[in-house]
Amino acid sequence: MTSGSITSRTATFHRQRRRRTVFFRRLCENVRRHPWALASALLLMLALGWAMAALVEIPLPGGSNTPLLILLWNTSVKLAAMLVAFLLMLAFFSVPPKRALQYEAEFAHIEFTDRYGNPPALISRERIKHSQEEKITFYSAGISLEQWSQWQGKIQDALNITYAEPPQYAFKKRYFILLTVVSGIAGHRKENLYDDEL
Repeated sequence: MTSGSITSRTATFHRQRRRRTVFFRRLCENVRRHPWALASALLLMLALGWAMAALVEIPLPGGSNTPLLILLWNTSVKLAAMLVAFLLMLAFFSVPPKRALQYEAEFAHIEFTDRYGNPPALISRERIKHSQEEKITFYSAGISLEQWSQWQGKIQDALNITYAEPPQYAFKKRYFILLTVVSGIAGHRKENLYDDEL
């Protein structure tokens, strides 16, 4: 096995792991932020399952009277409907936060990526109550906390944010980075703007 193929396989494994981790963490964050939506979705799934089992009979195309064939047809169609409903619920709860793709594109533009060319992936955005500040969390495997501090100026310019606090780890994991930021240029001028400053 050549070193090129090992590198390629490692990069593929890294991308797959990144996709799985980002998907799972976004799912967890959306569930945490919208528990009532999850409860409602689960109740709807239960109601759909009950209705499918007790009330709905799906006629077999062709009009066969074979009981086993009718049973198999009904079961498979009902399971397919339940699976589609479950996948829709999963898609709703794993939707990326607003600006996720834009942030990834901006990171890639300034070349703030890991060694395989993957930019940090936005996991969650959450406004701090009664404040202009926002907490944003990124999946950042392969990019150290120190790099987030060293690249502060470029990151702030690319994302149009200002660090309100130094970067820190999130979820007690080294590959998640939490930024507390203010949109745009932070802080309003408290002093008056005099004519000689124009």
